[in-house]
Amino acid sequence: MTSNGTQVPIKRDWSAISEFCHDVRTPERIFAHYQIEKALAAQLLNSDQDARLSLYAEVYGKLFTSLEDHPQNRNEYRDDRKVNLQTILLRTLVQKGARFGELGAGDCKLSLSMCNHCASVNAIDVTDALLPPGEKPANFQFVKIDGIHLPFADNSLDFMFSDQLMEHLHPDDAVRQLSEVYRVLAPGGAYYCITPSAVTGPHDISVYFDNVACGFHLKEYSYGELSRAFTGVGLRKQAVLFGHGAVNVLVPAKIGIMLEMVMQGVWRRRSRPTTNSVLRHLMGIRLLGYK
Repeated sequence: MTSNGTQVPIKRDWSAISEFCHDVRTPERIFAHYQIEKALAAQLLNSDQDARLSLYAEVYGKLFTSLEDHPQNRNEYRDDRKVNLQTILLRTLVQKGARFGELGAGDCKLSLSMCNHCASVNAIDVTDALLPPGEKPANFQFVKIDGIHLPFADNSLDFMFSDQLMEHLHPDDAVRQLSEVYRVLAPGGAYYCITPSAVTGPHDISVYFDNVACGFHLKEYSYGELSRAFTGVGLRKQAVLFGHGAVNVLVPAKIGIMLEMVMQGVWRRRSRPTTNSVLRHLMGIRLLGYK
């Protein structure tokens, strides 16, 4: 049941989910978003690799232009507090004067915040729809890609970062992009990947309707799955970040995998896991791989 009495196939606890996600839209608008995103996601999943190279930018462009009230269009998906905390953390991980790249840069807030710490900053995305106008620092550049290939020379970047990107790639393309990340990283360089856990999913718009992701999260991963993908491309030395905000500790990746297995049982026993922020935070994947 919705605000105007019509029927929308939304979960009964949708208002709790909405509050947790800071989503102020009505069920009707959430459902409209779901229908558009699910159809576009199916288009990606059912297309071949060559077609997807142009489709990534196309489907996101369609989504943003079709939904004026999409959270990203309202500039709500990455607030200043989160950017500030991520910047503080990254400056402890990224050496001063490093060559930095952010995959899935979106509004580029995080990339721009790293400009006074790094020699060069590359904000990388399939669309420039969220790129803010105005003059940028001299050491900043926006790089538009096809979703897989990275137009950088071998061994040319020291640190790469992505937050909520891996899950948006077709599983085949995720492996191809990881291979590209490995190629462009300099020896000793690192890739820090943040992605939602499949155990606590879904984390896209389908959280309101389904038990597994079927929107633009084309695949949500477990720690074990992502660790194996990292190993497969050569990022064999791995660590997991545990903590909150700017206070974090690095531990071997095996500990993250074991903790996930323990927490999975706890998660499944809860009646309303979607809105449990403590468990969702503990289960979120934050994996570092080193070349």
